[in-house]
Amino acid sequence: MLYQPNMCRAPAPIPQCHTALIDENAFVDWLIDAKPGHLIIYYRGHLAHDRMTSARVMDNRSRAVVHTVSNRVMTSADKGLVLPVQRRLGPSDYLYIAVKARPPRAAERRSKFLALSIGSNFPAVSRAIAMPVLLAA
Repeated sequence: MLYQPNMCRAPAPIPQCHTALIDENAFVDWLIDAKPGHLIIYYRGHLAHDRMTSARVMDNRSRAVVHTVSNRVMTSADKGLVLPVQRRLGPSDYLYIAVKARPPRAAERRSKFLALSIGSNFPAVSRAIAMPVLLAA
């Protein structure tokens, strides 16, 4: 079944700028419970600028929380669990959003498994399926 957003919900209020909205544990809890298509706003501001200590827009504790959450979001994105999204509100003012990704389809997983398991046993199949090549440095 495809995800269909609930059109009856009222939009959430936009949070204050330069605010750590969630911590790392709250993000992981959300990631476990969220369904594909659900989203969470984890920061408002200009993340690259605000994470620097010289920016002085947040105290050290809030900066550390934002830093760990944003790193966790990017790690989750690398694993294919979330899609990181930005929404521009104004100059140097963005909403940083993580959207729960759909798990890979069973057919895609099966084709990857077949390519790995039968690629070495059947040369004709391994030529038909593009196999990754490791190059020595």
